[in-house]
Amino acid sequence: QFKSSDDASSTVGFVVRDVEGNVLMTVEGARVSILPSKAATTDNEEVPAHFVRQELVEIHGENTDDLIIGNWLLLGNCTEFDNSLITELTALGSSVRSMSRSELGNEPGEALSDLIAHDIEAGNLTGIVVSWPLSLPKIEEGDETDVVCDPINACVRDLIALGDVLDYARSGELGIPDIVVLTSGAYPNLPGARADSSILTQMPITAVVRSLATETPEYRIR
Repeated sequence: QFKSSDDASSTVGFVVRDVEGNVLMTVEGARVSILPSKAATTDNEEVPAHFVRQELVEIHGENTDDLIIGNWLLLGNCTEFDNSLITELTALGSSVRSMSRSELGNEPGEALSDLIAHDIEAGNLTGIVVSWPLSLPKIEEGDETDVVCDPINACVRDLIALGDVLDYARSGELGIPDIVVLTSGAYPNLPGARADSSILTQMPITAVVRSLATETPEYRIR
């Protein structure tokens, strides 16, 4: 929202929402100074920052839970859940490729780039489902720090590597794929429900996913 009160000052207002549409912050009536619309040289020959125009920019399209039928890639661990997910997607009419984490080796970024970068740039990939977090071990009382943290850190590094590939390939605008990262136990299922130890491994993953959504706004990451 932009309201001009005179030639020198105005008020603005805006609402910040997350990718699910939840309101994070509301600002109303913030006073701002109107800067020149053309570059102006100051006494010290520096050019001040200036606005050329004011406009509203929508980074994310309208969210929808509807599955888009097409070519999907499953990054998982060849679990029973992964197999059932492939069966369901195939039954709905999608073509599904699957790659386990072990197949990506010690340099997942390079392997993912070889696997999907061209398809993203060419608009041939409808979406990517990442089920790696579902294989994180459940924490038990008395576990050593490395037992708890090492698998989480490894999963986070893999997601960052995926984010780097997304960032590299997003220059193509022929059809950017949906990114779906699966977690379990990151949030209690019902209001008032108590979380179990899964939240300790799953919640860091959701934080990384939110960061990826912020850093690569062209993609719909959930």
